[in-house]
Amino acid sequence: MAQISYPTAGSNSACNADTLLTLAKCMKLNTISPKIQQAVQIYCMALELKAICGTDYTSAMTTTLLSDAAKFLCGAEEAERRQIDIVLDCVNAETSGATYPDSIQPIICLAEADDKQLQEAYLLLKCKLGKHSSNCSRN
Repeated sequence: MAQISYPTAGSNSACNADTLLTLAKCMKLNTISPKIQQAVQIYCMALELKAICGTDYTSAMTTTLLSDAAKFLCGAEEAERRQIDIVLDCVNAETSGATYPDSIQPIICLAEADDKQLQEAYLLLKCKLGKHSSNCSRN
């Protein structure tokens, strides 16, 4: 199996495309299968959860994590899991203080973008959300 080189602490100091592309090359993600790439993402999420004082799954990835995940979704089908993924994004936004406008026009407009544009928008927002600012004054 290919060796994965994780980015160092502080390397996500800016959502900069050049920095992120350099980190992606350093991690050698193109040398591992999509399934392993997904496992890397899940492991990083488990590390983040542990870092914010949540459940520590990092030493029980194939036991407790998978067991808790199966119980959490109660055998949901693929389409249901995608719907749950979207609902979690909405719940997380609301938990962070977001309010929903009356119009869904921005969603309708965004849905007209091509797949590449949507993926780029997703990655930009994922980067910015991953840097939760403790000095946000919009309350």
